[in-house]
Amino acid sequence: MTWAQCTFAYCFLVLVPTMGAITARRYRQQGKSRFSGFVKGTFIGGITFIACCVVAKVSFPRYPAKPLSEWIANAFTLPMPAVCLLLAWRSPKINAENRGISRRAAVIIGLLYIGCVGLGFRATLWGFRTELPWSAKEIHEHSWSSSIPADHTYWLKARITRPEFDAYITKWNLTLYSQTPPSPAVSPGQTDTNISRGDWRPPKWSAHVGAPGATEFSWWDPSPDLSETYFKVYPTGGLNVKYERGYLYLHSFDY
Repeated sequence: MTWAQCTFAYCFLVLVPTMGAITARRYRQQGKSRFSGFVKGTFIGGITFIACCVVAKVSFPRYPAKPLSEWIANAFTLPMPAVCLLLAWRSPKINAENRGISRRAAVIIGLLYIGCVGLGFRATLWGFRTELPWSAKEIHEHSWSSSIPADHTYWLKARITRPEFDAYITKWNLTLYSQTPPSPAVSPGQTDTNISRGDWRPPKWSAHVGAPGATEFSWWDPSPDLSETYFKVYPTGGLNVKYERGYLYLHSFDY
């Protein structure tokens, strides 16, 4: 899932019930059934969510197959917090206390929406990236995965220091490459693959992962030198990590 798709999902799970809670509170203040208010609020939230999805789909029918700025894609969720705010400010404003409650509700809604966007972004990050140190710079990555969880290919480049690299490979329990490929005892069922040969050639896409812009890997520039290559073997793939010229290079694949 893309960042925007995850944001849509979190908005549905968080903001729609929030609309129900806001309307239930307003109904209670008016002496009506809170349950009826909650149902009405969630209905309004559901309709708003569907409208956002429809507008986004009509505007960019080929997304996510066709690249689009994720900031633009995320913008289609803005009506969700807007409707939440509208419902909150429609609450009865009999006195200063109620006006204060409405302002607090507006702040809470804003924080909830920012949380949805942040969680959506976090959900799209691979573990290889989240394990990078906070000081990492010039981060580049590209990935592909299928509906089968293990089926993936992933590339990562980041500027970090040598001590940070040493700590990184320790987290993943990697082994320094030698000219002798891993033995069957070390990697059961593993045949002669890119990982056992320390293959650092630029990625080559097959037909089922090809997409517009998929071959634009000008940032992927590791040398064929294996002296700083660390690896881990998967049953049907593997993980390569190396350090050179101040950059970490990582390639993981499993087919």
